Amino acid sequence: MENTTNAMETAITTITGAMPNVFELVETVLTEVLGNPILVIPLAISFIGIGVGVYKMLRKAV
Repeated sequence: MENTTNAMETAITTITGAMPNVFELVETVLTEVLGNPILVIPLAISFIGIGVGVYKMLRKAV
């Protein structure tokens, strides 16, 4: 039982320690995508699709 607890603590510590690296990676990707006009178009299209889906869900809820 103690080994399981230690393994869980180690896993949580590792995941928590990696979070700044993940955020830095996402920031770098977004900076590159937003700096390239051709890559902004698919990003904008995906946001429009998400917005339409949310609007449809809200319309059904009312």
